[in-house]
Amino acid sequence: MRDQKLALAALALSVVAIVGCAVALFLHPSVPRIAYVRTSDLVLGYTGTKESRQVSQQSVQEAKASLDTLHMDYRTAVDQYNKDYVKLSAPERNDREGHLAAQEEQMERYAIETQQRAREADEKLMQGVLSQIGTFVEGYGKRKGYDAIFGTTSAGSLLYGEGGIDITDEVLRELNQSYGGTNAAPTAKN
Repeated sequence: MRDQKLALAALALSVVAIVGCAVALFLHPSVPRIAYVRTSDLVLGYTGTKESRQVSQQSVQEAKASLDTLHMDYRTAVDQYNKDYVKLSAPERNDREGHLAAQEEQMERYAIETQQRAREADEKLMQGVLSQIGTFVEGYGKRKGYDAIFGTTSAGSLLYGEGGIDITDEVLRELNQSYGGTNAAPTAKN
C-alpha cells in the first residue's frame, strides 16, 4: 500500500511538473528568432564591395598601362632590329637578338607577376569586405534580437525560407548607411 501511495505521489508530482512546464512554455514561449540573408545580394550590393572593386580595377588599369609601355618598347626595338638587320654583322645580330629575347622574357614575367599580385590584392580586399559584412551582420543580429541569421549560397545552405524572414534588404540598407567609405569597416549603430 505504501508503494502504491509513493507511486501515486510520484505520478501526481510528474503531472504537476508537466502541466507547470506546459503552462510556462505557453505563457513564455521561447521561439527562436531566425532570419536569412541572400548572401550574394548582400556582398554585391554592399558599398564597400563596390569601392574595393574600383580600387582593384584601378590597379589593374595601372598595371595594364605599364605592360602596354613595355610591349611598345619591345615592338619598337623589334622594328628597329628589322630595319637595321641588313647593316648588322653576325655578332651584332646575335647581341640584339639576345637583348630582344631578354626584353620579351621580362615583359612576360612582368605580366605573370602583375596578374598574381592583382589576384592576391583582390583576395585580400574581398577578405576584408567579407569580414566587415560578417561583423556587421553579427552585431545587427544581436541588436535586433535574432538567435540566428543564415546566409543563402549557391551551394544550397538554405533551400527554402518564407519571404517574411528574408532580411537582406534591411541589412543591406543599414550596412551601407554605416559604411564609412574607402574600404573602412562599417561602424556599429545601436
